Amino acid sequence: MTIAWPLCVIFLMLDAVAMRLVMDVHAPAALTLRFAVIHTVACLLFAPAWVALLPAPYRQRVPQAMGFAFAVALALPVLGMAGLLLCLAPALLLPNPAGRAMVWKHPRPLRLPHGPADAGEGARPSWAAGLAGSLQHSPDPKRRAEAVISTLSLDDRLAVPLLRRALKDPEDEVRLLAYALLNRKDKSIEERTRKRLALLDQALPEQAFLLHKALAHDYWEFAQLAPQLSSTQLSLCARAREQVLSALQMRPVDGGLHFLLGRILLAERWLDAASDAFDGAEKCGVDPRQIAPQRAAIAFHAGRYTEIRLRLREAGAARSQPGFGRVAAYWEGARHAAAAS
Repeated sequence: MTIAWPLCVIFLMLDAVAMRLVMDVHAPAALTLRFAVIHTVACLLFAPAWVALLPAPYRQRVPQAMGFAFAVALALPVLGMAGLLLCLAPALLLPNPAGRAMVWKHPRPLRLPHGPADAGEGARPSWAAGLAGSLQHSPDPKRRAEAVISTLSLDDRLAVPLLRRALKDPEDEVRLLAYALLNRKDKSIEERTRKRLALLDQALPEQAFLLHKALAHDYWEFAQLAPQLSSTQLSLCARAREQVLSALQMRPVDGGLHFLLGRILLAERWLDAASDAFDGAEKCGVDPRQIAPQRAAIAFHAGRYTEIRLRLREAGAARSQPGFGRVAAYWEGARHAAAAS
């Protein structure tokens, strides 16, 4: 690169001399041909020397860069070389200024729901997305605290991930509020579980079945509040599995219990046992379209990625579940990308 600069200056001076000769009004016509030859040769020599000046990323396509430099220099005698050498090359060599951080602002913030009546069943997933945006991007701590309070209008499946995100908020008030709501959910389930365990010792067989089934759902709901694959969640899943198996001993053809057992085993990453449980649920009358997303999850954890798309297509009406459409679209897009490559 050090020798490229003087070479470019020499070829520029050569082109300027040739231009000076042809501009003489007394010059013979033969000089025009000589000018064309000298100008073309100067452009051909200037192009590789100029490309050598460029930063490494611009030298990855040398033929295109040389063609561009030659065309500009040939079309604009002297001025083309001067512009490339004195303007474009220094502009590319100088470092880019540091980009400014872009602050996202919502011009019209969403009105946050304050109770179940404000957000209907169909609107709750979209409200959850709006609350997630407020928790992540809103610069106002008061608005983030309002978003945490608004999670009371959501069920635990949508509210718990938002509350866990709020636990990492930089404002103490928001973190404490999120912790209080999570603790409130834990205590509610604990109290309900404690009452049912107390009734289980004196319950009749039919009542015992209903209590085992309710306890299984309680422990499973409790496990959903714990971090994924944590020791707490695995312990709660084990308790839920025990209650499910106790209930299945009393009523082996309950499809809902088989389905719940499959979800518990899937959370524990017992994939083969989970698959058998979902097969049992289907035999007991559970809609295969409801089981298809769970089988897709089993295929994902087992590394059978080509099977995932087939399972998602079997879901049918289950595509209306929140977030399911994005998952299906991702795997369909992955298939098209693999086919294109």
